[in-house]
Amino acid sequence: MTDALLHPFSPPAMPEGDFIEIVRGEGSLVFDSDGREYVDAMANLWLCQVGHGRTEIIDAVTAQMHRMEAYNTFAPFTNGLASRVAEMIAERSPHPDGRVFLGCSGSEAVDTALKIARQVQQRRGHTGRQVIVKRTNGYHGTNFGGTSAQGIAPNREGWGDLVPHFVEVPHDDLEAAELLLQTRETEVQTAKQDVASDRRKAAQHLEKIRRLTAQAVAVRDEVRELATTRAEVRRKAFAVKMKDQKALNRLKRQEARIKQRILAAARASRGSSVSAQPSGFLQRPVAGPVTSSFGYRTHPIYKYWGMHDGTDFGVACREPLRASGTGTVIAKYYSEVYGNRLYLSLGRVNGKSLTVVYNHAYGYRYDVGDRVARGAVVGTVGSTGWSTGCHLHFTVLVAGKAVDPMNWL
Repeated sequence: MTDALLHPFSPPAMPEGDFIEIVRGEGSLVFDSDGREYVDAMANLWLCQVGHGRTEIIDAVTAQMHRMEAYNTFAPFTNGLASRVAEMIAERSPHPDGRVFLGCSGSEAVDTALKIARQVQQRRGHTGRQVIVKRTNGYHGTNFGGTSAQGIAPNREGWGDLVPHFVEVPHDDLEAAELLLQTRETEVQTAKQDVASDRRKAAQHLEKIRRLTAQAVAVRDEVRELATTRAEVRRKAFAVKMKDQKALNRLKRQEARIKQRILAAARASRGSSVSAQPSGFLQRPVAGPVTSSFGYRTHPIYKYWGMHDGTDFGVACREPLRASGTGTVIAKYYSEVYGNRLYLSLGRVNGKSLTVVYNHAYGYRYDVGDRVARGAVVGTVGSTGWSTGCHLHFTVLVAGKAVDPMNWL
């Protein structure tokens, strides 16, 4: 006896000595190693229904093995005996026009039948028809497909997940099998419809994702373009700001030089001075209304908070600008900031130099050194330099320092 043999449907640890050793057979009887005889009622587990030791079968098998014991029938090969066996099976079956696929065991035959049944439906285009009905207590061999088709519950246990789509009905209830098949067919059709609906929804969802992705890409490109444009605008604005800052610096240097000239002139005429009340001392240079007062404000162009060193009068273009007092033109030039400018020195008042400045004019009628009488037209209103429209920016300097013009008008 040996422990090398693994027995079907038996505990693997069962000792070989616990098995009954069958040593020979004769007709419908088999005998063990102790000489006891048994009736082979199971026909060697259904594989030897013709009995044991039959001389005519032994002679036929011997004669055949002298010629050829066996050969496969895989294409392109065949043999006459295999064809004859197939014909004999077909003649005895309910389907005389059927075809036979030969196997080596019942288990192999069951698995092959299951595969053929599935393949037929697949080739017909019925991909959802995969359900196979099995009966309670049915035995279908030891292969994996047959194990999945088992109607004996213990035989299906311990293998993990088996082949799906098997449904079980009572072995003696054909109506239940028919009803079950109809129900499953309805479920399959419903499932197909659900799948088709899900596919349509998935396609619509995919299209929506593509559309949103395209929109996101467009928005991203637009944001990038805006960012680039914004950066370019900032760069240009910075360049303009630097240019304007340079203009302001030049203006300050120029105003500083004029202030020194004003102070020098005041020192030279220290002996002559007029005593007067500031209010009403100067004539209004234009007839228009005040649009921006002297003092701190938000710049109308550059929006920074800064000192407004004069009073703005709203006046139409080319309206006359009049001398606020009798004096001498001490400076006339173009400024990027104030446009056309004219400084008119009115001498000393209350011991300090008094100068009026006209800004943003279209042009002036007098030059440096000219004497101008009070009320004379010195030029015309314009919108030159940093200006948002025609107006007069009127500045009053006392000892070279800007003061509120309205206190003198």
